[in-house]
Amino acid sequence: MGLRAIADADPDGVCQRLLDECDFETTTEAELEALVREQLALLEVGDPGCAWIGLRAALRVPSGWIRYRTHEGDLYYLRDGTEDSQWQHPLEPELRALYARARSRGSGRPAPRGSPAGSPAAGSPAAGSPAGSPGAAGPARQFGSPRSSAGSPTSSGGSPRRGANSPRGGADSPRGGANSGGGSGDALCAMYAAFKAAAADADAARAALRVFDAEAAAERVALQGAYAARASRAKAEAHGAYAARSARADAAAAAAFRAARASDRAAASDAGRAAAAAVDAMRASDRAAAADADGAAAAALDAMRASDRAAASDADGAATAASNATRASDRAAAARDAAAAWRLSNEGLRAAADAADAAREAGAARTREQLAAAADARSALEASTRRVLAEQRRQGDDRAAAAALDLAASTKRSDAFEARLRATEEAHDALQERFAALARAAEAAESALAKERREAARLRAELTKLAVRDVEADRRALDSMRTILPPPPPGGGDE
Repeated sequence: MGLRAIADADPDGVCQRLLDECDFETTTEAELEALVREQLALLEVGDPGCAWIGLRAALRVPSGWIRYRTHEGDLYYLRDGTEDSQWQHPLEPELRALYARARSRGSGRPAPRGSPAGSPAAGSPAAGSPAGSPGAAGPARQFGSPRSSAGSPTSSGGSPRRGANSPRGGADSPRGGANSGGGSGDALCAMYAAFKAAAADADAARAALRVFDAEAAAERVALQGAYAARASRAKAEAHGAYAARSARADAAAAAAFRAARASDRAAASDAGRAAAAAVDAMRASDRAAAADADGAAAAALDAMRASDRAAASDADGAATAASNATRASDRAAAARDAAAAWRLSNEGLRAAADAADAAREAGAARTREQLAAAADARSALEASTRRVLAEQRRQGDDRAAAAALDLAASTKRSDAFEARLRATEEAHDALQERFAALARAAEAAESALAKERREAARLRAELTKLAVRDVEADRRALDSMRTILPPPPPGGGDE
């Protein structure tokens, strides 16, 4: 039965729409037919009239899910943006419900849309949206497989392992079960798969480290921006306050100067000098306050940088510890798998040896009865056995050589990654040392600035005492001059 005939059996027309939108440039009809048969087998659909259910499963994957294949060719599904994977089709419960309803009616057709028999809503994924809609994924993406060993992320760090919950991964599986042979080649393949899983974990750790570095850099930039904004605001406020106080001081000095000039030129000159000294003192105080604000902002920046360094160091240590623990766990699992494979191989060899001994004993008994016929049969059997063993040994050696080459390449990549990780750690340590040197320089500058502030305060106090003493002396001299000079005439001017 062709794909179009299968799609015509879908009463809702979903398969027709999905088939019209299928990209046959990347997927051939033969591949799609094979995928439909595989989906029918996984869903346990045995009615040929319900083959359209397998076509729906082959053409549709819900939004946010991607279909992949393992190295053995088994299908599994990965949730996009996460590390959750599963063997079952994401729509398997709905597809099985459709098949159950079709079999209960005996017509192979689902209930009409909107019926109360539990059919999906029109907007749900099971109702069937076109392959290009948000609820579907085109075959071009469905048949894609990971391009590297690290391209099969799962919830546990590697590709989904076979187990009791796997659709095809029980103890009697054709591949990897207790009855499979292969000898040393299978053991090396198991070791190679374990190493692939370790490489995938290393890639995941490296990606997490890159994400952390990007987040740390973004946070550092944000903190620097916030510091620059706060520093600029503090400087603007300090300069504004200084300008206001300077304006008020200039206005007070001008008023004092005009009042002193009206009364006496000498007194006005003294008042002007006193006002100028007061203005200088206030300006010096404002400059010291602005310098204090700059120092406080620099200290805040140093504290934020120290916090960023501590956070980055803790995150790097956690990422390294997690990567080492995952790598050790995967190596132990690989060693256990290899030991189990070797034990199975040895049991098979012992069983084969026992069978050969029994065959030889039976041949000896038959030889006593028919010497000539038994000799010929034994010779033919031995020749055939030697050919089979030689072929199996050659195939095992080829698989072992290929696995050894892949293992060497993976080891080189792992060594290169560890070298880059060490270089990153060394660069991080150098940055920490540089930040520590900057912190020490900032502390030294802050102590020097504090010393200069104390010296300025002492000089300001001495200048204030000298100014007060000079004003008192001038006042006493002015009082003595007023007692000597005659009083000014009534209505007199400045003269």
